[in-house]
Amino acid sequence: SIINSEIDYNTLDGIFIGSTYGNRIANNEISGNTNAGISMSSSHDIDVTGNFINGNNGEGIYLNGAYSNSVTGNSIVNNTNAGIYISGGGANAITGNTISDNGNIASALAQIELLSTTIGNTITGNVISKTAATNAILAISVQSNSTANIITGNNYGGAGARSIADFATSST
Repeated sequence: SIINSEIDYNTLDGIFIGSTYGNRIANNEISGNTNAGISMSSSHDIDVTGNFINGNNGEGIYLNGAYSNSVTGNSIVNNTNAGIYISGGGANAITGNTISDNGNIASALAQIELLSTTIGNTITGNVISKTAATNAILAISVQSNSTANIITGNNYGGAGARSIADFATSST
């Protein structure tokens, strides 16, 4: 577990969790890292809660092939790519986060991005905003071949977080 730490200006990810389970990342300040603030690969049952994730040069939180993780009550702001980026994996709960002003590069689509092959994620109760109408202009983007994702009860607004784009055929 990583708790109550300041994790700043690393040359890769602020925190990288790979092929593990049952850990907790809580109440940390994670900023200015070269890649993602938090990156989890092939990991499950990780509790990510109460972190301030700011100004990283990649995603705020990147889940790659990760499943059954809880991302709750984090403040994810001003990261270069998406605030939360999920690629593969599933059954992750993204709940009660404040996600704003991420995606400041042309390739960023949204504050929260679900890439293809994500299955059964729940995205609920998040406050999503972007003050400028440049890059990452969507609140949430769901790409093709994503299935059974549940997106409900999120608040989004601002010039750059206007809508949800669902490019998948079976998310709800």
